[in-house]
Amino acid sequence: MINIWVSHNHLDVNTYPNFIPELFDGIIGKDNDKDMWWEKALGVKKKEIFKDTVNHAEDNIALIRTPCLASYGFKLNREWEWEEHIFPLVEWCLDNHIKVALDDSWETGSHSYRARGELLGRKEVSDFIINNNIKIITNIPPLQERFKFDDVEDNYFSFDSEFSKVYINADFFLYHTRQIHQKDNYVFKMNTHPTTHKDKKYLFSCLFGDISKRNNALLYAQLLRNNLIDEKVFISTIMQGQTPQSLKAQDYGEVWDKDTMWGKGNTTLRDVCNWINENEEYKKQIYHHSPFERNYHNVHDEPIVARVERRIPQELYDSHFAINIETTMYPWFFTEKTYKNIIAKIPHLGYAGHYHSAGLKEHFDFEKFEEIFDYTVEETPPRNSYPFLILKSVTDNIERLRKEPLSIFDQPSVKDKLNHNESLFYKLTTTDRLRTHIERVMHEILHA
Repeated sequence: MINIWVSHNHLDVNTYPNFIPELFDGIIGKDNDKDMWWEKALGVKKKEIFKDTVNHAEDNIALIRTPCLASYGFKLNREWEWEEHIFPLVEWCLDNHIKVALDDSWETGSHSYRARGELLGRKEVSDFIINNNIKIITNIPPLQERFKFDDVEDNYFSFDSEFSKVYINADFFLYHTRQIHQKDNYVFKMNTHPTTHKDKKYLFSCLFGDISKRNNALLYAQLLRNNLIDEKVFISTIMQGQTPQSLKAQDYGEVWDKDTMWGKGNTTLRDVCNWINENEEYKKQIYHHSPFERNYHNVHDEPIVARVERRIPQELYDSHFAINIETTMYPWFFTEKTYKNIIAKIPHLGYAGHYHSAGLKEHFDFEKFEEIFDYTVEETPPRNSYPFLILKSVTDNIERLRKEPLSIFDQPSVKDKLNHNESLFYKLTTTDRLRTHIERVMHEILHA
C-alpha cells in the first residue's frame, strides 16, 4: 500500500496537489465519492500532513502544491513563500521519512540554471532539494540532450545535468485536455461540429488567451502592423482586469549583432514594441476582452476558468490552419492550446519555443506539416527564450500562405497526418495509459 500525504492548505495557502486529483476523473469518473477516489482509482490511501500517523511498514509519498516555481521571483504574482508555507511541510515529511515531491504540474521546468527561476536558482534551496532526493513534478519532456542549442553568445539553455535529475515529467495537459474536453464542456460542444474543407470560413485563427501577457500582445501587434488580420482571420482574446505586462523595446536588451538573424529579429521585435507604444488606439485594439464565447450566448457570461479554456470553438473548426499560441518561448511546453488543434484536426504552427513541433514528433510521434509550414526558423538552435526568430517565422509563414491556393490544406498527406494525430492523441490518453503514467510517477518518487 502507498500512502499519499497531502495538505489542503497551510497558513491559508492552497497546498493541495493538482497532479493526481485533477486527473482522477479519467480513471474513475466524476460521479463517485471524492473521498474514495484515491483508493479506488490507484489503490493508494490519502493521508494528512501534520495530522495522521506515519506507518513506516508502508510506502509514503508527499505531494505538495508549489505552483509557478520558475516565476517565483515575481513577488506580486506568487501566492506562497518558500520559508513560510512550503518548507515546514517538506521538513515535517522528511523528518518522518516520507518521500517528497513538489507539484508544479501546471507549469514547465527547466534543465538550465538561468531559466529555472529565482527560488531554484538559490544554491541553498537547490542543494537542499538535491541532497534530500526531493522531486519536482512539472512538464519537462526528456528532450534536452536530443536537440542543439546555441550557447556561443548566450548560455541561457546551458544544460545542468545534476539538477535535471530532480524533475519528473508530468505530461499533465495531455491527459487533462481530453478529460475536460469530453466531460466538462458537454453543453458547449453541442454548439460545434467539424467543418469540411470547402465550408471553412477563415484562413487561420489565433486564440490568444490572456492578451495581457507580453508575448501574446507582441504577436497580435506584429500581425496588425503587417496588415495580416482581416475578415478571413478569427481572433480571440481574454482581458479580465489584468494589467498588461511591460512591452518596451528595452525589455529585450541591446542589439549587438545587427547583421545576424538574431540581431535582425531583435530589431524587428523592438520596432513592434515602439509601434504599439506610439499610439493609444493600437493598445485599445490589442488589450481588450473578446473571447470566442462572445459568439455563444448561452455561455458568454461565464468566467474564463481552466475548464472553459479547454473548449474548442466552432471558429477553430472553420479555419484552414491555426497559430498555436503557447505564450512561453521555452521549448516543449505542450498545453491544451496545442492539443485542441490536434483534437479539432487543424494544421497548426507554433508560436512557442524552438523545436516545438519537432518535440511533439520526438516525444509523442505527432506529425508535423512540412507540406504547409516552413519550420526552418523553429528548428534553428535557440540562444534564449526571446521570441526574436519565432515572431518573424510566424509572420513569414502567414504572408506566404495568403498567396497559396487553399488546396494546400486539402492534400491527401495532410489529411493522413491529421487523422494520425487525432487517433494517437486518444490512444495516448486512455484510462489504462493514464493509470500507468501516474503509477510511473509514483514509482519515480519512491525510488529517488
